[in-house]
Amino acid sequence: MKSLTNAMGSSGLEEVSEARRKETAVSLPRLARQDFVSTRPATERDRRLALAAVALSALVFLAAIPFAKQALTPLWAFIPSYQAALVVCDLVTAVLLFGQARFSRSPALIVLAAGYLCSACFAIVHALSFPGLFAPHGLLGGGAQSTAWLYMFWHASFPLFVVGYALLDRPARQPVMGALLGAIAAVVAVVACLTWLATAGEGVLPAIMQGNRYTPAMIFIVSSVWMLSLAALLVLWRRREHSVLDLWLMVVLCAWLLAWRRCSCSGAGANTACSISG
Repeated sequence: MKSLTNAMGSSGLEEVSEARRKETAVSLPRLARQDFVSTRPATERDRRLALAAVALSALVFLAAIPFAKQALTPLWAFIPSYQAALVVCDLVTAVLLFGQARFSRSPALIVLAAGYLCSACFAIVHALSFPGLFAPHGLLGGGAQSTAWLYMFWHASFPLFVVGYALLDRPARQPVMGALLGAIAAVVAVVACLTWLATAGEGVLPAIMQGNRYTPAMIFIVSSVWMLSLAALLVLWRRREHSVLDLWLMVVLCAWLLAWRRCSCSGAGANTACSISG
């Protein structure tokens, strides 16, 4: 050992030690990333489970079609409970994805996490604006169209984030903490602006609800949002290799499309029906 030390010198040993330390520091995150749903390749078993989930959603949708236009007894406690569950699920998902994005330096995961954060924020403001839920005309001071427009903004935004996630598949070389914080700030700012537009600026938006029924403008907007969700599904499906996260995102988008189709089938009470199905 002494002869080896004399041969290499103290500087040589320090270089070897530093190289091993860097190799260990790099290999550990790589091993850890293999356990992320965002990086683990989808197996045949994963595909079967995802297909079963889509089939179950389709069966529920088909079973609900005969009752789509049937007015049910209002149960106002259900809406805040359901929206609260959505907020919790979306926020937990956003936190987990932001954590994985910070660890793997993935801009794509930042975009997707921002999408779930945006969905949670819109779920909150949508519930606060709902007429008769917390106040006769909602807590945000909007008009008769505010809640419906917030719902449209909410469900049009998420597919856009999914498209961004599908198109950004290269890891960043630099730490992404700044981009992560910027994404959070941008989401809060966008949701605040669109909430202001749907409430204080409601007059500049076309009327999309007439009582409990759709206007022609609403039918066009619902169709556009449905097509946007379908486009997000196709962009995600066309990726070369699908991770487990990709697979279950496609399941989410399929359920999203079925929920929108159910809204288009609803006549009376469409606003409430869409709110509790989204």
